[in-house]
Amino acid sequence: MFVAEEGPPSRPAPLDNNGNYRLEAVAGSHAVQIIAIPPRQESPDPSVDGGGDYADFPEVQSLIPSKYNRYHTSGITVLVEAKDRNEIDIRLD
Repeated sequence: MFVAEEGPPSRPAPLDNNGNYRLEAVAGSHAVQIIAIPPRQESPDPSVDGGGDYADFPEVQSLIPSKYNRYHTSGITVLVEAKDRNEIDIRLD
């Protein structure tokens, strides 16, 4: 997710199997937030609020250092240019 210095944040963008993402963002400087968690395998249960039964599932652990989970602690900023397409690769330390 890109959080604009001026303007609205982007919507969260999921990664594909190759680590690629696609999102729409306003031009300008953005702080970056990255959340990477394993998929949860729940048992469908329409009687449970939200439709899934998560009982007895362990707490979800981040696959990356937690500092990246918040835009104000990630230390990552990117510049989105006012053009049709930007390619911005993000590498984690």
